[in-house]
Parts: sequence; structure tokens; C-alpha cells
Amino acid sequence: MTDREPQQPGGDMPNLAAHRISRHKKARLTAPRRRISRTKRRNKDTSAGKMVAVAALFFAAVIIAKVILFPGQVIQPEINQVGDDGISLDQSEAVQSKPKGLVLKPEDFASSLLFAAGQNDFPTRMDIEVQSHEFPLKLEYTLDHGLQFALSEWLDRYDPDFAVAVAMDPDSGRILALTTYVSDGEPLGNLAMSSAFPAASVFKIITAAAAMDMGKLNPESILPFNGKSSSLYKQNVYKHKNTKWTRKPTLAEAFAKSINTVFGRIGLYTVGPQQLSNYAQRFYFNTHINTDIPIDPSQTYIPVGGDDWAVVEAASGYTNKVTLSPLHGAALAASMINGGKLMRPFMVDRAFDEKGRLVYKGNPEQLMLAITPETAANMQQLMAKTVSIGTARRSFRDFFKGQYADIKVGGKTGTLTGGNLKGLNDWFVGYAYNDQRKLAYAVLNINLDKWKVKSHYLSRLMIEHYFDTSADVEMTASLIE
Repeated sequence: MTDREPQQPGGDMPNLAAHRISRHKKARLTAPRRRISRTKRRNKDTSAGKMVAVAALFFAAVIIAKVILFPGQVIQPEINQVGDDGISLDQSEAVQSKPKGLVLKPEDFASSLLFAAGQNDFPTRMDIEVQSHEFPLKLEYTLDHGLQFALSEWLDRYDPDFAVAVAMDPDSGRILALTTYVSDGEPLGNLAMSSAFPAASVFKIITAAAAMDMGKLNPESILPFNGKSSSLYKQNVYKHKNTKWTRKPTLAEAFAKSINTVFGRIGLYTVGPQQLSNYAQRFYFNTHINTDIPIDPSQTYIPVGGDDWAVVEAASGYTNKVTLSPLHGAALAASMINGGKLMRPFMVDRAFDEKGRLVYKGNPEQLMLAITPETAANMQQLMAKTVSIGTARRSFRDFFKGQYADIKVGGKTGTLTGGNLKGLNDWFVGYAYNDQRKLAYAVLNINLDKWKVKSHYLSRLMIEHYFDTSADVEMTASLIE
């Protein structure tokens, strides 16, 4: 018999003689093992996997049943989010995650809206091209649809040869109405964005604002002149002498009656060509405005040195070389009742992708503080005189009564023949406000043969509608002479 190590209880258990271990551990190691059948061991190892498989089959069955029994229904959890404007957004509007590469800017909408605006049509669904890809979007506009419709009705009724009307909220720059009318129906695009029109006496707003903002004049400053209010002669500008025929209006009166000689002299001698050009730039003449609808830059011709008469013509608006778009005109008027701020006009309020996610929101943007709030307040004194004693008084002579007694209205007329559309350009650029609401607007009529309706009367209709939509406006022939 060969020598062998003595067998320990438990068969092939390790030899514990050489190890010093606790009595409890030794008992545990030497205890006989419990045998588990192969079947039980296999069932134990696979029980967890079976549970996962059953759960997966259950959820798959639920999804299939929902698709078959309730096609097209999607149940989403309720999300109560609040937008930038404080308005609660439901799940369809809530911003979750933008589609990859979709970063929208206001100017991304410009080319798509150009044609639509030319047809006075603003579709709620549109493909927007961004980064060489087209994205189908649902659009919401800033338009006041009641005002937009009313303007179209009035233009159809009076049938001017050409007409443009723009309204906007002065504090935000939101476009509330924008419409073009062409009597013979020939499509010309939306004229509201075009700067093909002479600014005419509307540019006197820039001249007067510059003189007062520089501290050179105030509404009560006396400005003597000779000649007719509507005329502009070099002798009266360059060689003024007080005579018994000399008239001595205040700046406010000269503005209200649009006296060309007074403003020619202010531009040349009081403000000067360099500062007149600077203030035109502050009001965004000769400057492109990046916004969601394309606006042609308004132009000036104010030479600094060498052509004094061109400065006189520009300052008084007696030239075709200074142009203005109606949208820009409304923005100018807005700055007079919002503390001198030139706001960016915009008309896309919100845009949603195909899944209903908010991918763009239009926001107010200040382009420039063009003049001080004090100057803006003084400009209101000048513009209010236009409708009380000046060139727009006939359209507003019975306006400030009853429900409209508390509304403040101001503006500036402009009349000049010429421009790309040959005819008499008739402007009214202005504002209206009370304690509850504000409105800025620009209306332009171009008449080829005879007057059909004055721009300041169309502006009155717009004001009445906006401040009381239930008002039944009586359109009398005496007010449109």
C-alpha cells in the first residue's frame, strides 16, 4: 500500500492542518455540500432573462394594439411651459429641440415673404430655405387682421391710382398692417418696402429733429422768411432781409404749414450739411435694415461742401434725390412717441416646424436711439400742429370729440411730383395714442390725373378703426377734398 495523506471528512476538501483558522470557519468548510440538480440550476440561471423577455413582449403588444385600434392618436404628457413673453405654451408650441442645423434669423424669412407681400398675401405655411435646405414651417404674423382688411376695403372703395398703407406698434416695431393697391391691377410687388418714392416734406422731420436735438432751436423759436410757403427760391434762402412782407412763424408753425424756405435755411445754416447727414444716418437713411421682410434703404443726397443748394433742397424735402420707403416712414413716426427709439419693423411673430415645435420667435429690437426723449417730446408739439392748424387740418377738423377726445394725433404731410411712378406723391406719416394704445403709420397715394382720396384722410380712418373697431365712420366727400 502506498503512503497517502490521511483522508479528511468531506472527500476532496483541502487539508486544514497547516492553517490556523477559526473554529466556525473550519466547521463551515468541512460541512457536506448540498447538491442541486441540473434542472434546478438551469432554471435558476435563466429566470431573470425570462422576466425581461416577458416584459418586452408585453410592451410590444401594447404598442401594436394602440396603432391598430387607435391610428393617428399620439398621447403626450402635459407640459406647461412659459414663453419669453410670459404666455403659457402648450405641448405643440413648447420648445424641445430644434431640428439639426435650423437656426433662424429674421432675414431668413425675407426672400420668401417678398413675393407673398407683393400679392398682399401672407401664407400661414411656407418653405424657408436655411443653409441650402428647405424647412416647411407654420407661420404666425404680427398683423392686426381687422385693420389689414379694413385698409383693403377703403382702398377698393376710393380706387387711387397707387396707394400704400403701413401701420405698426411704436414700442415693439410689430407690423400691424401692410397693404398695396394698384388701380389697374398690374402687379408691382409690395410698394411698402420700396424706397422709389421721394420723401418730399416728410424729410422735414429729420431737419427739425436735428435742430432741436443739437439745442439750436425749440418749438417756439421765431424763424422769419419771405415768399410763399410752398416756394423755394435762392434769393429768399441766401439773401434774406426783413421787410414789411416778412412773416415770422414759430418752428412749430413752420413745420405744420411745411414752409420750404424756413427749412432750407435751417438745414444750411442752423444744422449744417455734416450734421444733417449725420442725423439722417441716425434715422437709418442710406442703411440696410436686417429684418424678416426686405426693405429698400431710403436714400439721401446731402453733399458736405460744394453744393449748398442740394443741402437746402434736401432739408426742405424739395428734391427727388431724397427717397423714403413707407415702412421706414412708419418707423420714423414711431420714434416720436417711444422716446426717440428707432425700432426694427418685423412681421413674423412665431414659426413652428412640422412637429409643432417653436423654432423662431420675433422679438423687438432697437436699431438706434436717434434723438433724445426730450427732442421726441418737442417733435410731438410740431407734429400735433400739422393736424390742428397745418396741412392735414381738414381731415381732422371734427375728429377730437366724443370717444376720440383723448387721442393725441400728430403727423407730417409731403407732396411732390416725380419718382419712379410718375404722378403726384401724397404722403402722411404720423402717430396716434392714448393711455391704452399706440399706433404709428405711413400712407402714400400716387395720383396721375386727379385726387381721389387724401393720405391724411385714410390715416384718420385707420386711427378710428384701431381705437374703436365698432365705430361707424361716415366717409363724407367734404373730408377728402
